Amino acid sequence: MSFIQVRDVSGVAYLQSPVLRDLGIPHGFSTRRGGVSKAPFSSLNLGNPTGEIRDRAENLSENLHRFLTAMEVSNRPLRTVRQMHGCEVAHFGGNAPPYTPASQDKSEPCSADAIILSATDALAGIRTADCVPVLIAGLDGQVVAAIHAGWRGLVGGVIGRTIENLERMGVTGDKLVAAVGPCIGVEHFEIGPEVVPAFERAGLSAALVRGPRMHANLPLAAKIELVHFGVRRVDMADQCTYQDADLFFSHRRDRGQTGRMLAVIGCRN
Repeated sequence: MSFIQVRDVSGVAYLQSPVLRDLGIPHGFSTRRGGVSKAPFSSLNLGNPTGEIRDRAENLSENLHRFLTAMEVSNRPLRTVRQMHGCEVAHFGGNAPPYTPASQDKSEPCSADAIILSATDALAGIRTADCVPVLIAGLDGQVVAAIHAGWRGLVGGVIGRTIENLERMGVTGDKLVAAVGPCIGVEHFEIGPEVVPAFERAGLSAALVRGPRMHANLPLAAKIELVHFGVRRVDMADQCTYQDADLFFSHRRDRGQTGRMLAVIGCRN
């Protein structure tokens, strides 16, 4: 089912998944509309790229405030992580143990690419600019997860590891629903021959498009993993971050000089 675009009175536009919305799960996938940042980060930029050209901290703060206010969740604390294109999972709240790598500076977010929240009023947020954002919720709304899945994370099993962590908490795949948010489309994600074996070893050959130039279908790879682990319903966004420059930031299209979208989810009150 297509995602729903929501726009508030201040001009902030974000997307919602029908299945998460029907369950009353607070969530949203930001776009680049409705913020204060200037080019090349115009306008609702929610994260900085690496490199010397960076957005101002006060712009990021104002943009985040606008986004969370539009979602009507500005009273909730936001948990984020230092994303590494890997498959580590961080836990916050409830009975889940805290995740803090011993080498991590306590003043910085922990290094991970997935966040699980349980029995908490906090929000989990992951940033993307072509990679796949995946939001997961239990049917009772008391456990949720946010996953940042680039191609390395997908073949490394970040989605499966997240669901395995949820299962250890007593939430099996058949009690989960998921939303795969906007990311780079298959026609714009060309890969080199050295990447192909990684998809094959991960059981994701169906996500490869073979031809004179090889491409990978990242959202399909995410769905394959979710279904494999028993998730009962998966909503898929049909937007391509590379193709729609008016609505999304894209690392590949803009050659690294671009902003970040934020995918956010929280437990149901």
